[in-house]
Amino acid sequence: ERDAKKPFCIYLPQTMVHPPFTCPTDFYHMYNPKQLPPLRPPNLPNKPNYYDAIRRTRHLDKLDDAFFRQIQAVYLGMISYSDWMLGEMLAALERTGHDQDTAFFVFSDHGEWGGDYGLVEKWPSACDDVLNHVPLIARAPGGVRGHVSHEPVELYDIMATCLELAGIEAQHTHFARSLMPQVRGQAGDAGRAVFTEGGYNKYEPQCFEPMSFIQSDRDIYAPKVKLQHEHPETITRATMIQTKRYKLVARPDGQSEFYDMEKDPRELHNVYGDKIYAGPLQELQTRMLDWFIRTGDVAPAKHDSRGFPGSPVI
Repeated sequence: ERDAKKPFCIYLPQTMVHPPFTCPTDFYHMYNPKQLPPLRPPNLPNKPNYYDAIRRTRHLDKLDDAFFRQIQAVYLGMISYSDWMLGEMLAALERTGHDQDTAFFVFSDHGEWGGDYGLVEKWPSACDDVLNHVPLIARAPGGVRGHVSHEPVELYDIMATCLELAGIEAQHTHFARSLMPQVRGQAGDAGRAVFTEGGYNKYEPQCFEPMSFIQSDRDIYAPKVKLQHEHPETITRATMIQTKRYKLVARPDGQSEFYDMEKDPRELHNVYGDKIYAGPLQELQTRMLDWFIRTGDVAPAKHDSRGFPGSPVI
């Protein structure tokens, strides 16, 4: 446990078996699988078809809850080890006097099922919160310590934040928002919606992970790559829009999803098509369409010299 007065202190949970890190492999034994909260269960109704397909092709349906709890325990241990390394990095900045002239961002590209839903790894068209809701920590000169923002943000907001920190005006059209208000301790936009896109159309096999990735049937990625090519209906296009309360995943060629994240934060009950949520569903569908219209294409920021010979440059 670090000095509570320092920014971004790392506190080790009580569920850990032992907190010290003597070597990188210690995370294998940090958490007791039996003491973890219940995992999200498998075989839930109204879930996309790749849930069952992944479990079947990777033989995950033959494993019991204890096995998936062990996977989750290792996953949490790896995260805690990364947290510890973050603390070491921040301590090094302070020792070298660079904590006041260095902007520091920590984030992940995606999460991991890690045993939830009886699954492991990830899937190109999956939009589960355990995959999309990633950590984002920012420490910058002039920032407020300990501020936690509960409003939705997107990872590409980091780009806009760095531009503002550097005093650089973007020379291209983008839809990111600077996070400097949150860094300074202000609230974000509670009404904001965030978006995720993934998956491929059936007519885009060239986009699937190539079969050349597989060296043999024993290759760890063999079931995943084969599933994409043999059953392309499991990897269809998906677009997600999420607000603080509601989440819609639209799949024109697959199972769409709608969740009330306030009542069902673990995404156990897909209420897509439920008349009770007809109003919120229509609102998110409209916002998604508006977003595609506004962001589907952008014009160049400046005129260029293309045109007929002798025509003036605008």
